[in-house]
Amino acid sequence: MGVTPSNSSGDYSDVKVITPYGEIPWTNLSRISEEEMKALMIEVTNKVFTFLTRGDDLMTLGPAARWNRPELEQGLLSKADRRAAQRGRR
Repeated sequence: MGVTPSNSSGDYSDVKVITPYGEIPWTNLSRISEEEMKALMIEVTNKVFTFLTRGDDLMTLGPAARWNRPELEQGLLSKADRRAAQRGRR
């Protein structure tokens, strides 16, 4: 985690990062590299796949049990329902 700048505008439009090659507006600044995003997505995908595969053995949530209750994502659920209907499962 890095430092988040203070700003007077409320939307960070008054914040700029100064580099040897010029200024970059904060709102245009990338905060995660392609390599970091790829590693993150692979990690998340592997963990979700593992949980879906072995969910019964992993149901203890520990501290996460105090988080907000998960909700089904309606767009993905609708897509799953449409595909199930095409296969005659719903």
